[in-house]
Amino acid sequence: MNEKQKLMLKSLVLFLFTFIFAGIATALIPNPFFIRMIPANALDYFFLFTTSLSLALLYYYYNLKKCKTCEITGYSGVLAGIFSFSCPICSKLLVLAFGYYGVLTYFEPLRPYLGFLSLIVIGATLYYIKVQLKKP
Repeated sequence: MNEKQKLMLKSLVLFLFTFIFAGIATALIPNPFFIRMIPANALDYFFLFTTSLSLALLYYYYNLKKCKTCEITGYSGVLAGIFSFSCPICSKLLVLAFGYYGVLTYFEPLRPYLGFLSLIVIGATLYYIKVQLKKP
């Protein structure tokens, strides 16, 4: 097995781990450990899948071509993606920053926009890494 295949396998494992772990922690995957306070919708599942996939792609391409700027930008997009599908009331950080009513009033309606913004940032980062890979 060559290095690219090993890296691809590691990326696949990262995707599966992130999808399952984040899905359980945000209660998108039903489990007895966590309860979701706000009902999940189709966009939450979409952002869970795309954020997990994006993280795996970033890991794969970053390890092919080391790019510090890409790493910071890409993983910031992944963090925004996690906030886009997680339950905002369950996030202690958001409740601490905005308060319970602030989260429901201001943050909850913006979650889909945050998710699409994170996909744009991650997509731009992946495009930049692909352009960097073509350079000698």
